[in-house]
Amino acid sequence: MKSVTVFLAVLIALAFCTMAKAEVGSKGIGGALEIALPMGNFGDVAGTGFGVTANFQYGWKPNIDLMGQLGYIKWGGKTAVGYDYSYHAIPIQVGAKYYFKQETNRFYVGGLVGFHMFGWSADYDLLGIHYSGSSSETKFSLAPMGGYEMKIGENMLFDASARYQIISDVSYLGVRAGIIYKLK
Repeated sequence: MKSVTVFLAVLIALAFCTMAKAEVGSKGIGGALEIALPMGNFGDVAGTGFGVTANFQYGWKPNIDLMGQLGYIKWGGKTAVGYDYSYHAIPIQVGAKYYFKQETNRFYVGGLVGFHMFGWSADYDLLGIHYSGSSSETKFSLAPMGGYEMKIGENMLFDASARYQIISDVSYLGVRAGIIYKLK
């Protein structure tokens, strides 16, 4: 809990340390492909995950964008004799990005907070009888992140980022690459 408090304090401090010129009020929409590497105990039961995310950005302060993300990620299960299982998540998160420079090509740090709607499904055979089952639950999530944006067109940016997604007893490292289209 102490690390969460420190992380939030750093984000708030960054919000008050911005420069004077930027695209305040600018908006952007985008999408990305994501690789999700399960960590900790989750890594013992889940394989590499793949997914997509959609995002919206709003220029709140000169060096700070507010953002929202919605996605879908699917992990395969580790091999088990007679079992076929998988995991999936629908992350719904909001957060902020702090840009180190006012230039078009720039590094950023930020954070996301929200919910992950997790689900799993399993199929297995036992003594010649086929069984299947599934379950789902919603969990609170928090993620520190860092990335890089690069201009690739008049109103288009390439965005690459990584985040460590912390979700109670589940965590994963998300690496994503996508496009942001700046709206007028």
